[in-house]
Amino acid sequence: MENITKGKNVTMKTIPEGMRPYERLERCGAEALSDAELLSVLIKTGTKEKSALAIAEELILNYGSLADLGRAEISDLRQHKGIGRVKSIEIFAAAELGKRIAIGKRKTPIKITDIEQLKMILLLELKALRQEVFAVLLFDRKWQYIKSVKISTGTVEKSLVHPREVFYHAVKNMASAIVLAHNHPSGDCSPGVADLETTKRIVKAGMLMGIEVTDHIIVGNGECYSMYCEGDMDMIKKTLSEE
Repeated sequence: MENITKGKNVTMKTIPEGMRPYERLERCGAEALSDAELLSVLIKTGTKEKSALAIAEELILNYGSLADLGRAEISDLRQHKGIGRVKSIEIFAAAELGKRIAIGKRKTPIKITDIEQLKMILLLELKALRQEVFAVLLFDRKWQYIKSVKISTGTVEKSLVHPREVFYHAVKNMASAIVLAHNHPSGDCSPGVADLETTKRIVKAGMLMGIEVTDHIIVGNGECYSMYCEGDMDMIKKTLSEE
């Protein structure tokens, strides 16, 4: 598509009809389109100088990838020529919709069978956030994913993350097991002292409640740290059993 979208006064009308994103999507299916072509369908119209496809290609180039573009704020999108208030809102809404489709509740419940599924859910939900958010993922006795609940926004510490909030949602949704999760906006997903202390308090409360705390996953920049996989959860539970 490079030779078609570059040049002066290139608009969608100047692109051969059979090569326009709308027509290609209808004829070949969405999977046949490039990231820029799919984005141009959302953008719809360009400017006098550039087609929607050219604007889409520039957006992806400026942000580095479609994934990074999907994490952009509305105010940032509006700075790009050809993307006004309405289009920036539409792109922002489409990114959020895509995330909800990926992790949303289905008619057939998602059954978690390995840690990679958990990481996928959490990366979609937490990696783009600019503030630290603590959440709890709820599961039934068959390890079917019920939902995730945001507990607090801010640094993970005693004053913001209290076991009563965590287990209120667990009991309300009849969860048999929970996974704790939060993000590190800095990108480093290694646990700090506060992370380990908070985990220990919640695990201890879970033992009294009869609800298993199976893991605490920290999300960084495209990576996750699992306290279960790294042995931290076993160490915490062993320490509690000896107290």
